[in-house]
Amino acid sequence: MRPASEASYLRSLTAFDRWLADNGLTAGTREEVDQKLTLYFEVLAREGALPGDGSRVMAALLHAKPVLGHGLAASFPAAHRALVGWQRKVPPR
Repeated sequence: MRPASEASYLRSLTAFDRWLADNGLTAGTREEVDQKLTLYFEVLAREGALPGDGSRVMAALLHAKPVLGHGLAASFPAAHRALVGWQRKVPPR
């Protein structure tokens, strides 16, 4: 992985971890992470972030913690559905 991609993943993970901590949450199981990602995406969307930001968080999680699974849709089905809905609401720039 390129250094710029690694840095981008780290920023995404750090922001997600900070959001969890600020809200008194922990990552937990894969299913719990899936549900928390869905909530996090709602926050990001309200703040004006782009769907690519959400996709990057999911990819960064799978890169950092391969035990969570393989593939975004299979590993985080609820978050993946939320991301697809978010992508439909926000036109590409």
